[in-house]
Amino acid sequence: MRRLVPLLLVAAFALAGCGGGSGTTNRVGQIAGNVTDANGDPVRDALVRTGSRQAFTNPSGAFLLDEVPEGQVVVRAEITQDGVRFSGQNVAQVFAGERTKSVNLAVVRDSLQAAVRGAVTTRAGDRVKGAKVFAIGGGLSSAMAITDSDGRYRLDGLQSGIEYYIIASAPTFASDDAFATLTAGEVRTLNWVLGNGGDPLLPPPTMREAVSWTTPPSATRQPNKQAAFEAIKNLIRPDRAYARRARSDSRVMPDVFHEIDLYWAYVDSLNLLGYGVYRSGAAAGPFTAVDYLRDPLAEFYADFSDELRAGSRYYYRLTSLNTQYPDSRNGESDPSSVLSGRLLGELVLRSPDTGPLSFRWQPAQGAETYKVYVFNRYPGVGVTPFWVSSPTTSNSLAYAGPSLEFGKAYYYIVLGQADGGAANTLSDVDMFVNGG
Repeated sequence: MRRLVPLLLVAAFALAGCGGGSGTTNRVGQIAGNVTDANGDPVRDALVRTGSRQAFTNPSGAFLLDEVPEGQVVVRAEITQDGVRFSGQNVAQVFAGERTKSVNLAVVRDSLQAAVRGAVTTRAGDRVKGAKVFAIGGGLSSAMAITDSDGRYRLDGLQSGIEYYIIASAPTFASDDAFATLTAGEVRTLNWVLGNGGDPLLPPPTMREAVSWTTPPSATRQPNKQAAFEAIKNLIRPDRAYARRARSDSRVMPDVFHEIDLYWAYVDSLNLLGYGVYRSGAAAGPFTAVDYLRDPLAEFYADFSDELRAGSRYYYRLTSLNTQYPDSRNGESDPSSVLSGRLLGELVLRSPDTGPLSFRWQPAQGAETYKVYVFNRYPGVGVTPFWVSSPTTSNSLAYAGPSLEFGKAYYYIVLGQADGGAANTLSDVDMFVNGG
């Protein structure tokens, strides 16, 4: 198993000098994501901005920001509805020439918002630049702030009335954490003192499950399709929506989009810096480092590599990294147990029959069963199907749901599965008009 040192150095180089995104550079990338409200429903026509770049969300709550300078940037969303303003923010890592995906923002009514601010110091009283302060609570997207050159941070847009778990983390130091429930309008000062980092050999994370997804080319090219497929994946796997997550950064995608999701139980230690992710094409290895996650709260990782191919099975191990990594003997734990995910082929729809209504598709490589999901509006965050078929092994299925309104447009997708639901392939989103 190759150690993560080269990848960590790449990450450090990418973060160096970005100053929280305040600098300028000719190296630019894209940011794609979704905006939801406190109930998880999509927010359309919200203004999303970072620096001078801005865009509006579509009906599914999706947005795409172009030409964003490389580095760590603060992304903000806002909208005014019936005279009431809602807003929220998060932090994104941008790479030149690439699209950073799934930067999710939850907008909260301004009058119900709260914030935390303060400083991160060492026990000797020295300020810590570049420390990360994470906050996670309820079903909202997690939020993060990064300390400036004076070790200060401010984390805005938090929801009052819910309990947040907040942790401050930095390399070479032991983390500091606390729980906090804020009141509307409160700006609470929370100062963090990072202890002297020990060098414990941490246990590897306990691996839970690997789940694979194949989606069609449109999922990588259109923000509204990205939002739809994210929502459908979360509908099929609700644990995916609420997992403490750290995602890989999007690279150049092949024509068919493959993803393998890893789930594990996070290691509860203030000496935890993050995790190393390793992948292999064989159960016995060799395993190659594919990512470094500096997020001590993560329990989820999505591998979007363009090296992934349909019909292949991939094997994963994780390691726990302590705050002394990579400069200590115990900086990286022993590898975890192995999880594997098999990727199915693309699922291509055929035109449905209309009398009576029957859905049709081409068999997908590796798929064992299929289900049809029908929606009365375009699927997205907060949109649920009004009919889901029973599984079938055939490549067609007759509609057997509630009566359909004449002349109305409906949307549907087909899901192919294998390995007991651990391997999934989704068709494109298609539409039919009843009686049309």
